[in-house]
Amino acid sequence: MQVSVHRDGMRQAEVLTLPSDSPWPRWQALWALTRPGFLSVSISAALVGLAQHASLQTPLLLKTALVLVLVTLAHAAINAWNDVHDARSGADASNHGRLAPFCGGSRALQEGGLNLSDAQRLVWVLVALVIAGGLTLTALSQRGVLWVGLLGLFLGWAYSAPPLALMRRGWGELTVALCWSLIPIGAHLALGGTLHVQLMLIALGPAVGACSILVIANVADLQADADNGKRTLVVRLGAARALHGFIVLQAGLWALLAFAVWNAHWPQLSLLTLLALPLSLYAIRLARQSRYQRVPLKGAIAAAIQTSLIYNLALAIGLGLG
Repeated sequence: MQVSVHRDGMRQAEVLTLPSDSPWPRWQALWALTRPGFLSVSISAALVGLAQHASLQTPLLLKTALVLVLVTLAHAAINAWNDVHDARSGADASNHGRLAPFCGGSRALQEGGLNLSDAQRLVWVLVALVIAGGLTLTALSQRGVLWVGLLGLFLGWAYSAPPLALMRRGWGELTVALCWSLIPIGAHLALGGTLHVQLMLIALGPAVGACSILVIANVADLQADADNGKRTLVVRLGAARALHGFIVLQAGLWALLAFAVWNAHWPQLSLLTLLALPLSLYAIRLARQSRYQRVPLKGAIAAAIQTSLIYNLALAIGLGLG
């Protein structure tokens, strides 16, 4: 792979695909570029925001379906956009110690034989669909939905793309937390809800969960990110402090639950989220082990994803039935 250096100091890969004896089928490479395994977390976050308003009434069902589709398409576009920029900088290609499938990108551009132009076209098609759907949803609901959606797309773009490239400046984790807080807020507004304290607390659950996933994943990518010039928060703090931060974020999920239920901001049925507690404790245990060896990191990432998914789904059920 040939590499050139641009004025902003980021490495730019001129040859973006590596030789492959058996390139993936085109559809498989495009599908992989969206990182479909991670989309369920954003869908579960949307369900948290929809839970208190969804009903069997046809208009609300149609809005609910449209929200879920738009959230999925937006997350897919952002994932693909991230892979495009990591291919341009050489970050994914140089990540030889990645913990697949959680780190190092989809590999569709490095190993799947996918052309960069095709990847960019996929991103723009997905973004166009999101904008068109968002305008339709706004017309059916309220103007606030449009601003929440545009802010989410902007943050998703700014996370990877220069000149901001927030993930390279130590702001990636906060950006992800903000994006995931916007998902339930936007979903709630789309069904006619309003902003209130309870909604802010509800949005914190998916936000903290998603942030913890990124932190533990970035611990796994620490050396590759540092070598590529990515000054992520984990690179700045170091592995030991970042692992402590991950544990604090996991504990924060349960402190949030206790506070919200104790103060009657969430119904008691929200305690169903405790179903995710064993997975959270397991993730913490593996994170502690990762201070001495790398192997447990993969299990910690998987457990963090499962924790967030089950926490969100159980919270949605608790809010909907409570």
